[in-house]
Formats: sequence, C-alpha cells, structure tokens
Amino acid sequence: MNKKKKIIIFITIFIIIFIIFISLKDKKINLNSGNKEEVIPEYQAESIDLEFDYIDSNDIEETSSELEALNLAKNFTERFGSWSTDNQGINLIELLSLSTAKMKQYLNNINLNYNIEEFLGLSTKALATETILFDEEEGEAKVLVKTQRIKTAADLSTEVYYQNIEIYLIFSGNKWLVEEANWQ
Repeated sequence: MNKKKKIIIFITIFIIIFIIFISLKDKKINLNSGNKEEVIPEYQAESIDLEFDYIDSNDIEETSSELEALNLAKNFTERFGSWSTDNQGINLIELLSLSTAKMKQYLNNINLNYNIEEFLGLSTKALATETILFDEEEGEAKVLVKTQRIKTAADLSTEVYYQNIEIYLIFSGNKWLVEEANWQ
C-alpha cells in the first residue's frame, strides 16, 4: 500500500470515530441491561449569590512606604527567627544590610553556641502583620508580626508554636531599616 492510500484510510477512520463520538455525546447511559430503564441523572449545581464588599482603591490607607515597612518587618522576622546548628549564624549576617547601627551592634553581639553535637533548627514563618505605629513624616514605624515557629530536633521531631515579634523601624536615607526586634 502506498503512502497516499494509508493517509486516506487514516483520515476516513478518524472521521468515522469523530462522527460516532459526536452522536453518542448527547445520549444518556443505560445502567441496567434488563427491561427496566434507569438513566444516570444529569447533575446541576445551583448558583449561590455571593456577597462581597467592594473596596475602592481610594479607601486603601496603606502607602507604598508603609507596604515597604511591612514587607521589611516580615522578611526580617523570618530570617531573624530561623536558624539551625548547621548555618552557623548566616541568618544574622544576612540581616546586617537591613539593620540600623544599633541593630547591627546587637546582631554582632549575639553569642551562639554551635558546639551542640546534635542538629537543632528553628524555622519561622510570618503569618500576619499589624501596623502599630506608622509616621512617615517622623520616619518611624512599629509593626507586630505574628509568626508560626517550628523547632526541629535531630530525630526530626517537631514542636510547633506561635509567637509574636514587635519590629521597630526607622526611615534612614531612602529606605526603612530595623532598629529593634522584640519577641513577645
């Protein structure tokens, strides 16, 4: 058989299968093989009227500067609160560029004991933020960050707990920096 005949046979078979599929598409399926005919019901979901409050963009009070402060507070919190015996203080070094001179001094003076023989780690995830104080003119902000913390031991057992941290920020130069961080 030549190539042209094979193509014609393939197209013909495809068209026949397509016609059969279209004709069966709208038929209902008979579940019983006896005289009694039972048809699978067609399911319909009723529409639910959802209510929502429309938020006009003019109603949003957060400025881009405030969002920058909130994002900094979340990012700082996650790095500050996450560490392990394997990272040897790398998380603290990463925070130096986000910190004021006062916070840099605090971070540099943290004395960590990495002589622990077994693995120990703490992972912190920022869940929500709450602006306590935001004064763009004075260049200061205080943000409460609500976190989930997971402590992991060498045997991979975990302890999950929730803890808040208050982050005090100041606007220095052209960016927000962390001045203080206090776990609650």
